[in-house]
Amino acid sequence: MKRLVLPEGLSRYTVTSGLDVRMVINQNAETLIELNAEEDMECTWEIRVLSGVKATVFFLNQALGNVVSKIRVYAEKDAVLKVGVLEFGKAAHTLNAKIDLEGEGAVSEFHTAALANARLSYDIETEHKARYTEGYMKNYGLVVSEIPWTIVCAGKINRGAKGSKSRQESRILTFGKPENIKVLPILYIDENDVEASHANSIGQPEAEAMYYMESRGLDRKEVIGLLSAGYILPAADLFEDTSMSAYLRNLIQKKVKEWEQ
Repeated sequence: MKRLVLPEGLSRYTVTSGLDVRMVINQNAETLIELNAEEDMECTWEIRVLSGVKATVFFLNQALGNVVSKIRVYAEKDAVLKVGVLEFGKAAHTLNAKIDLEGEGAVSEFHTAALANARLSYDIETEHKARYTEGYMKNYGLVVSEIPWTIVCAGKINRGAKGSKSRQESRILTFGKPENIKVLPILYIDENDVEASHANSIGQPEAEAMYYMESRGLDRKEVIGLLSAGYILPAADLFEDTSMSAYLRNLIQKKVKEWEQ
């Protein structure tokens, strides 16, 4: 397994083949990891965030082949980690993520956003192992055809993890059949004095809203493009670095325009 210590500040990496990485974050850092393989690949990412460190790890999937991603996160005392997954891949992506909040006061945010072009399968779990930990999971995306998308999203608060908060939210807009989208929210609660909740919505755009936008001269693809941008653009805000946030926003708008053509 390759060991990677993130440098302080902003960094960027490109991945073109499968690999196993043990990532250590011992100082405040933000990194963009671009998945650009032309063939199928499998990647394992073990991420450890040390005490008191604030970090962002963002995966941008633009691969042409099928991707299997395994992400395991360990957050120590008072660590704050944001993980983002942005989907523009042309083939299937299977994502398995487990976040362990090991130290008191650790906070994690796990965000996914997708303009789905192929089958997506997500299994995401945040486990609270210490007091006053916070775990947030958000999945947003738009499906423009009959592509299947499955999301299993679980929050687990162990005994002894008093004062912890677990929140999950999934918002999927589809122009295909809603039954092709499956979201399974799970909460395991083994402690009192905690907060845990989930919110999910799967549906098609309202006919009146579609008619209104089309009556203003937009064709169907342009309408879908506007909706896509609205669902996906917030993912760029995970970065505090304004240049990286701007890069992702421009990329999202470019990808939407390419799809419209």
